[in-house]
Amino acid sequence: MFIMAGRALAGLPERKTFQFGEFMIEASAGDEAYVEALALKLVSYQRPKTEPPLALKVGLDDLAKRRDYFLGKVAEYLALPKPTGSMAATYDTFGTIWRNMQAVVPDKIPRHYALWHSEELLGRIEAGEKIAGFSKDGSGGLNFSFSFGLNSGVGDLEEKNAQTHLNNYWNSFVCPVNIGAQPGQTPAENMSAGLEFIANQVFKGFREAAFTLQRQNVFNVLHETTENGIISLYLSSKDRRWFCDGVANYVAWKIIEREIGAEEAKGYYDLTAELKKYEKDATRVDLVAWPAAENMDQAKYAEDLNTANYAFATKVIAEACAKQGDGLLPELFTEIGRTRREKATMDTVFKAYRRLTGENLHSYLPKSAAPTVKAGG
Repeated sequence: MFIMAGRALAGLPERKTFQFGEFMIEASAGDEAYVEALALKLVSYQRPKTEPPLALKVGLDDLAKRRDYFLGKVAEYLALPKPTGSMAATYDTFGTIWRNMQAVVPDKIPRHYALWHSEELLGRIEAGEKIAGFSKDGSGGLNFSFSFGLNSGVGDLEEKNAQTHLNNYWNSFVCPVNIGAQPGQTPAENMSAGLEFIANQVFKGFREAAFTLQRQNVFNVLHETTENGIISLYLSSKDRRWFCDGVANYVAWKIIEREIGAEEAKGYYDLTAELKKYEKDATRVDLVAWPAAENMDQAKYAEDLNTANYAFATKVIAEACAKQGDGLLPELFTEIGRTRREKATMDTVFKAYRRLTGENLHSYLPKSAAPTVKAGG
């Protein structure tokens, strides 16, 4: 064991770092008993057994194995005899990214720990000290968060890079452990409970999160593939946002639903739950004014409203298809396709919908956002 001392803030104890083999433990002067207790636990630590993750009926591996099938299903909704090369590339790119992201599930506990009395930690933050991961919340308590810092734009999610990035992250991650919070608890008992909690979060929590996230990622692959097809073939105008994302969500949802049934599909996308989540935003929703993704920053559009809009846009498409039938979308895209993509706008979509159904698609938009419709619109 060796010790490295750090500086102390006025009125707060000095921080010290203790090295025990591969493990490093930070603590304040006076808390050495907790340091020794944790070191002893780490020396004899046995990784808990974990159950293998449940297999999904439609998982990322399934998307890879049945690539042509799922691409074909997206193409059918878009009135295409087969998917375009651009759609296939989008499908492959997102599928690969998310499969590689599954490597970001740790297989060992952290090597670096920081022991904290919560009152001292809060005092240091209030005194202006920067402590990685921690911040003071609005009620005066503490928040802790961390990020793997993976960036798909620079190749972090390529398989080898993802694992390397994860290993580097865990080697440098400082894992906080709360001490002295339970009166009468010995340092050994405190460290047993703390290590058990950490192990549970690392080995069980991450795997459960990865399972949930995989369903979202399957949905995302199908969404992005659908959206690519719409934008590259039919509609690239600045006013397209709600229609493109509403259709992309609907198509991804229905493809999954037809594979595994309505109840299980809710684990991938649950429109009712999404609408409930954002019901407080309903009066603010104006889908017509939703900027295209490339114009979001320039428009200074509210991020919370941007997120809520996805649910309301999906609701519009779902209600229209519920009334007209699922055959509506390929028929609608056939009709939209009569106009060159460069000239098509949402006016093209509204007119195509009216020609097909005799209905006004505007009537499905959230009432607070429904504009005055011109004759023949």
